[in-house]
Amino acid sequence: VVDLTAHGQGSVEAIFNAIDSFFHQSVQLDSFNIDAVTEGIDAQASVNVTVENVDTETIFNATGIDFDVLKAAAIAYINANIMVQKENEGQLARLSEKDSPK
Repeated sequence: VVDLTAHGQGSVEAIFNAIDSFFHQSVQLDSFNIDAVTEGIDAQASVNVTVENVDTETIFNATGIDFDVLKAAAIAYINANIMVQKENEGQLARLSEKDSPK
């Protein structure tokens, strides 16, 4: 179990700052969107984030879904950071324009 403490101007920023301190990599949040997946008082939230790996300028999109909006946001941001980490470790192949399907 990892215990992290971070501060921010709101709950989401504090959560993201804690995740940033865990991963120790340069990630810039470009967009943050919340949508309801289901209806009603117990609706699930879908949070989509777009981040940029500052070191490579690669853009990643990730999603998190949960009944708790803050947990969904954390899941999305963790998923994005995992993709950045994999790119930094050489585990993701980069596609060039010539490799893209036409």
